[in-house]
Amino acid sequence: MNVDHSDSAALVFQQIPGGTHRSTQAGICARLLHRPCVQYTSEQLARCAGEHNLVRSVGRTAVCWDNALAESFWAKMKVEFYEMVDQLARLGIQLLFTIGDDGTLRGAHSIVAEVRRRGLKIAVVGVPKTIDNDISFIDTSFGFETAVEAARQATRAAYVEPSCHRSGIGLVKLMGRDSGFIASFATLADTQVGICLIPEIAFSIDGVVEAVRQRIERDGYVVIVVAEGAGQDLLDVAGERDASGNRRHGDIGALLRDQIGEAFRAQGTTANIKYIDPSYMIRSLPANARDANLCLRLGHAAVHAGMAGKTDVVIGSWRRRLTHVPIPLAVSSRKKVDTDSYLWQTVLSVTGQDDNLLNVGVGAS
Repeated sequence: MNVDHSDSAALVFQQIPGGTHRSTQAGICARLLHRPCVQYTSEQLARCAGEHNLVRSVGRTAVCWDNALAESFWAKMKVEFYEMVDQLARLGIQLLFTIGDDGTLRGAHSIVAEVRRRGLKIAVVGVPKTIDNDISFIDTSFGFETAVEAARQATRAAYVEPSCHRSGIGLVKLMGRDSGFIASFATLADTQVGICLIPEIAFSIDGVVEAVRQRIERDGYVVIVVAEGAGQDLLDVAGERDASGNRRHGDIGALLRDQIGEAFRAQGTTANIKYIDPSYMIRSLPANARDANLCLRLGHAAVHAGMAGKTDVVIGSWRRRLTHVPIPLAVSSRKKVDTDSYLWQTVLSVTGQDDNLLNVGVGAS
C-alpha cells in the first residue's frame, strides 16, 4: 500500500494514544522513528509525542538522531566501530591490517566507512585467513592447505579401522560451514574415501544409506567424508544463530552415524561405525610450510598496498599472482564448490559415488 507523507503523518497521530498506553503504564520510554520530513517536525507531533512520553528521533530543525530502524538495530555494532576509529585516531595509527574471514572483512569495511565519514587519513587493508577457503575472488586463503593436510590424517584413520571389520564404516566430519572445499580436497588427497558429502549437494538419508550398502557389498567397508554444513535441511535448526550471528548448524556427522546404524539394524545387519570429528585438532595446528610461505607473501603485499595508499581492499591470490580485491566485492557472496567444475567432477570420479544421492536406489555401483 502506498501512503503519501501527509497521510502517514495522520496515521502516526491516530496510533500514538492507543499504541503507547501499555508501554507508558509499564514505565517504558518509547522512541518514535521517522524520516526527516516537514510534517514530522510540526508542533502538533511534538505536542502529541510529549503527552505520551515519546522521544522523537528527529529534532525541531529536522536533525535526525536515528532516522532508520536498521540504525537502531545496529546501534551496538556502530558504537564499537566508532570506538575503534576513536582509538585509531587517538593513537595516531594511519594503517590498520585486519586478518580473518568474511566477517572480519565486513567489520573492516565498516571501519573504512566511518573513517571516510570523519575525513580521517587511515587506510584499512585485509589479509584473508579462513581454512574454509570461501572468500570470493580469492583462490586460496592461508590456513586451507594446513587444514587439508590435517584432514588427510583423519580420513586415513577412518580407512584403517573400518577396513579391518566386517561392514566397517569410517565417518569423518570436516570443517566447512557453507563450502565444501576442505572435504573435497581431503577426498582427493586420500583415494580410500568412497562418499563425499558437501553443503553444495543435496542428499537424503535413504540415498546415503543405499550408497553405503552398495559400497560395502563391493568392498566390505566404506569411508565417508562429510562437511559440517552439509545436509542441514535434514536437521531441525532453522533460524537459530550463534554468538557471531552466523546460522547455527546442527551436527550432521552425529545424525548420519545414528541414522545409518539404525537403517542397517532395521535390515537385520550390524554396521561397525567409527565416527571421527577432528575439528579443533585441525584448527589448532601450526601452519605447514606452504601456508607459512603464503602468509608471509600476503603480509608483505598488505604492507605494500597500505604504503601505496590503498584502502578497503583485501590481498588475494589468483592463479599464483597476488591481487588487490575490493572488500565489498570479496564479501558480496560466499565462494562455493561449483558442482559442474573439474574439482567436483574429479571427486565423483575418484570416489565412484553417484551424482544423485537424493533417492533410494542410487549410489555407487
